[in-house]
Parts: sequence; structure tokens; C-alpha cells
Amino acid sequence: MSIEIAYLVAGALVFTGAIVAGGIIYSGLEKIAKAIEKQK
Repeated sequence: MSIEIAYLVAGALVFTGAIVAGGIIYSGLEKIAKAIEKQK
């Protein structure tokens, strides 16, 4: 049972990490896009 819980916790952490990383990458790309628009 403890192994199953460990897998669930690890899966939740990976899922949360993917969402957070996606948000950081998206905001970074958005800032770059706005900077490029300002240069034009």
C-alpha cells in the first residue's frame, strides 16, 4: 500500500510541476513576444 501512495504522491508532484513549468514558460514567451512587438 505504501508503494501505491508513493506513486500517487510522485505523480501529483510531477503533474503540479508540469503545470507550474508550463505557466512559467508561457509567461516568459509572452514577455518576449511583447518585447519584440515594442521593437517593431
